[in-house]
Amino acid sequence: MLFNLDFDKEFYRFTRNLKDMYPYEIVKKDNRATIIHNVVGLSKDDIKISLEREGKIDYLVISGEKKNEITDKIYKVDSRFTINVDESPRL
Repeated sequence: MLFNLDFDKEFYRFTRNLKDMYPYEIVKKDNRATIIHNVVGLSKDDIKISLEREGKIDYLVISGEKKNEITDKIYKVDSRFTINVDESPRL
C-alpha cells in the first residue's frame, strides 16, 4: 500500500512564544541569568557547554550536532555568549 500525503495549508495554525522565534532568550532574575536556547533536533546529550577565553574575554559556548536518521538532515548549534562580570558593590 502506498500513501500520498499532502500538507493542509488552510488548516495550519502556528503560534510560537518569543523565545522560540529567536535562537535564545536571557532571563535575569534574583541576581542570576538563565539562557533559554532553541536547539531544535538536539537532545541534552548532543550539546556541549564550555567556558573559553580569548585574550581577556571569557565566553560561554554552546555547541552540538546530530544527524537525523530518517531525513539525513544535520541539526547543529554553535552559539557564544560574552561573559561580563559586574563587580560593583551591591547595596
